[in-house]
Amino acid sequence: LRDYDPNSPSEMGFAHRRRRFSLAKPVTITARRAVNSNKDKVRRQIFDFLGFAKNPKKCYTHSTGAHRNGGYMQKYKIGDYVMYSVSGACEVIEIGTLDFAGPDKIYYSLRSVYDPKDVLYVAVANEDRIARKVVDKETAQLMLAEIGHGRREGEMPQREDCDAILKKADSKAITNMIRWLRHIRLENRKNNKHMNNADTKLLDNAERVMVSELAAALEIPREEAAEKLNMALASGQAG
Repeated sequence: LRDYDPNSPSEMGFAHRRRRFSLAKPVTITARRAVNSNKDKVRRQIFDFLGFAKNPKKCYTHSTGAHRNGGYMQKYKIGDYVMYSVSGACEVIEIGTLDFAGPDKIYYSLRSVYDPKDVLYVAVANEDRIARKVVDKETAQLMLAEIGHGRREGEMPQREDCDAILKKADSKAITNMIRWLRHIRLENRKNNKHMNNADTKLLDNAERVMVSELAAALEIPREEAAEKLNMALASGQAG
């Protein structure tokens, strides 16, 4: 084996990578002593296995969306449709670092289905804020059928409960919430009153969540999804 020269360009570059990724240190030292002509090939294989890119500055950017965050592989991938808070259904369009954030923090870039101009950012480390994936087409059709045979149940949830229901993307509870809020709006109109701003905003958020998921699952425009939801609600009993 040749003598190890720590001042050579190749060894200095490799040492830089070794310092940045402490996890790779024991492996790279062994690899350097064990190989000669195949040294670079072995290094590439080691870094590929560990999930690191060859360039440390680009180690969190990968076109397949397969990123590691402190050794943790994220739950969602590019192209998935997920339910996120009051924004409803969103498409994961990118996973990686952001110019305005730190270099070691990975984010999901989520494009809203309801308003495609709206892009949201959620740290992979906080991905539990994303409720779940959007249901499939068959489940969405069953959901509409159930709404069509349903009716208003129980009582109007408390404000704090409504926020939790929306964040969990509980479709059944959200549908019941919409029924109650529309009932309140109707009663106010009978008395020549307007629904208060808080209830109006809550109804808008609830309808956005439901319409966006139907649009994403059924692969239809949001206007058509809204029409399907309204028809299903109208066919159900008001209670």
